[in-house]
Amino acid sequence: MVQFGFTQEQRALREAARRFAAGVLFDAAACTEREGVEFPAAVLRQMAAHGFVGLDVPVDYGGQ
Repeated sequence: MVQFGFTQEQRALREAARRFAAGVLFDAAACTEREGVEFPAAVLRQMAAHGFVGLDVPVDYGGQ
């Protein structure tokens, strides 16, 4: 029987993304909405530093 599910690495990435979203993205998005300003570039840099940018882009093209 074929087992479908996440690998340990995928589960770890999912949990890291959840923590980042709860700890950083939620506040940045709320501030952006409330004050009508652009989304902070610093948050995008943090996302890149954590490896959350380019996940759906093939490695051959610079993705993860």
